[in-house]
Amino acid sequence: MILKFGNKMPYGRGYTKSKFVTNSFKIIICYETMIIFKKYIDNGFYMKTMINFIFIFLLLIKITTASSIANPIAQPPLNGEMKKFQLAKNKTSIVEFSWVDGSENQIKLSDFRGKVVLLNLWASWCAPCIRELPSLDRLAKDLDPKQFAIIVLSVDRGKNSIKKADFILNKKLALKNLKFYKDPKKLVGKLLGIRALPTTFLFDAAGRSIGKIEAAVEWDEKDPTKFIKFFRATPNFIDKLPER
Repeated sequence: MILKFGNKMPYGRGYTKSKFVTNSFKIIICYETMIIFKKYIDNGFYMKTMINFIFIFLLLIKITTASSIANPIAQPPLNGEMKKFQLAKNKTSIVEFSWVDGSENQIKLSDFRGKVVLLNLWASWCAPCIRELPSLDRLAKDLDPKQFAIIVLSVDRGKNSIKKADFILNKKLALKNLKFYKDPKKLVGKLLGIRALPTTFLFDAAGRSIGKIEAAVEWDEKDPTKFIKFFRATPNFIDKLPER
């Protein structure tokens, strides 16, 4: 098929016959394609295809939404003083470290496996730390010792400072629910990267870090207690976090 305008071919200067023939074929192909496409539209093929596509798309959304509702990622209650708590943003691995008690017996974090562990680092020269200790003692009294462990770890160095810390905990404050633990070489503090005192870390029952708070807290108040209990009720919280 060759298009003509009267008796003249529609190509002039710079427009050869071969170019004209090539473009003519392109026009014919486009025209035939449009005819085929029109038939599909007339037969409802296009509309059916679009409807099927939309149906599948909505079905996928429904399935995804249903899955999210069925398996929601519960979030800990960061209310009150717990707003300062720095939650882990990614999955954490099981950690292990040790310290000693007043009789120089080695204590390991894994000794408390199966319990949510609150580890508070403090020192005898830290006034906010000392003010915080009684609330930790009351918290330890209120929580089930089979499910939770409240550990206060002195980072004092030198015999005199360690004796002072022991005296504060057991004599001056006369705390009944907390044991005296010490880390004279500050190995735990270095491993956990503490920047200030008091700093309190939270570990889940598997021994994975949940996060920390770098401030003194009234731990036996409603918000902190509810926050800690959340991780006993939601032991797989860390598993829900993204990989590093």
